[in-house]
Amino acid sequence: MTPEEFKALKAEYPKRSRGRGYEWPKAHDQINKRISEGHSFDDIMQGTKDYCAASKISGDYGTEYIKMASTFYGPGLHFLDEYELEAVTPEVRYRRPEELTDEQRVTDIQKWKDDMKRLGK
Repeated sequence: MTPEEFKALKAEYPKRSRGRGYEWPKAHDQINKRISEGHSFDDIMQGTKDYCAASKISGDYGTEYIKMASTFYGPGLHFLDEYELEAVTPEVRYRRPEELTDEQRVTDIQKWKDDMKRLGK
């Protein structure tokens, strides 16, 4: 990875509250390890862009809920995760039970279960 590529990647990464930049040397090492494992810089960059876009949609951008860069590029391969890139408001995502048909209720329950699984809960 060239210094210019690293600079571009760092610029695309979502901002994190309390981010002081100290994790970037470790993130740089993690990125180089992923590239040496055969992952392409383009895939890493696309994952970074998707994560940034999803964090803006979810409202996590600029908060402590943004993963540290060294974690995102670490052995968990979070840059390969699929992120929800459509804006979904809580009012649409979770409706009141009395407003649902049976079919909608099953769909909402499955969405909730998927969210809990994704969040590790």
